[in-house]
Amino acid sequence: MLNQVVLKKLHCAFLLFASISLMACGSTDFSGTNESKQAEKTPDVKENKDNDVVHTDRDCTKRPQNILMLDFKSGWWAGDGGDFFKSLLSSLTAKCKIKIEYHHIALTDDFFGEMTNMMKLFPGQEKEKEMPLNVAEGFAEKDWNKYTQIWVLSGSKEDLADIKVDDEFFMAMMDELANKKKPNVFVGSGYGSITHANAVMSKLQNSTRFATDLAEGLLLNPEGGIKVATTLAIGQELDETSELFRYLDSIADHVRVDDVLAAGDYLESYPSSVRIVGKNTEGRPSIATAIMNERRFVFDAGLQRYYAVMKPAHEGTYALIRNIIRELAEL
Repeated sequence: MLNQVVLKKLHCAFLLFASISLMACGSTDFSGTNESKQAEKTPDVKENKDNDVVHTDRDCTKRPQNILMLDFKSGWWAGDGGDFFKSLLSSLTAKCKIKIEYHHIALTDDFFGEMTNMMKLFPGQEKEKEMPLNVAEGFAEKDWNKYTQIWVLSGSKEDLADIKVDDEFFMAMMDELANKKKPNVFVGSGYGSITHANAVMSKLQNSTRFATDLAEGLLLNPEGGIKVATTLAIGQELDETSELFRYLDSIADHVRVDDVLAAGDYLESYPSSVRIVGKNTEGRPSIATAIMNERRFVFDAGLQRYYAVMKPAHEGTYALIRNIIRELAEL
């Protein structure tokens, strides 16, 4: 019996010594310090293959959120984007006190100017609902001050299915956004779709401008499959002090969508009040935060990255979108 106890103690001592030795030596990094800059690299993708996304209570906001999302692209999260909005927004509202009112607003017939204003509420509403094409009746809230956040997903003037920025309905929405003081704002572009993002900033009389090196009006179909092509890492492209990057090591940047390589855009100009917290694979400003006129803003010129939360889910990218909601909930 004594010999068995001695053997067990020796075994434990050996395991402790081995553990300390590994910690002292550290892990070997074969990726190289500049690998995240490459257009085509094999990223360190932390995936969750069993679920679309990963959720923890730490992701919840302190106060309930009522979020209006305006998708002006023919196919970001709906349309060409299929049912991506259903899985993503269902998860974002699953356990926290967050309501999301999602609208896909796009032209169904460019020649005749016919348009859709498809709305779906999360959680609760079972089916999408077609809403009127006016601000007074086209949204669940009559007063936009009742929204805590407004998200704008930009389309492009070169996409014939995207609403024109001189359209009466679009201009009325921009008036409503500019005239309200309370909702904090997310503005996103990506893969050459910068038109509506810049229209929002112009309406808000803000000098922040999105730019792209890509042809405008490009389309993506995420239902054909998603692969992460490049990632952005904490302490390299991402500012480790920013609250947007809590609880994550990296986020997706370039993604292959149905084997089409999709890159993002960048912030070409911005006032001193805008803080750049992330650069894209090409080294250009891509993610930023700001507080202007008592409203909190988040800018992301890489909307294509969020396709990476589809199966297998890239956990860091999903953590980013939750952190954005938290950031916009604070003020």
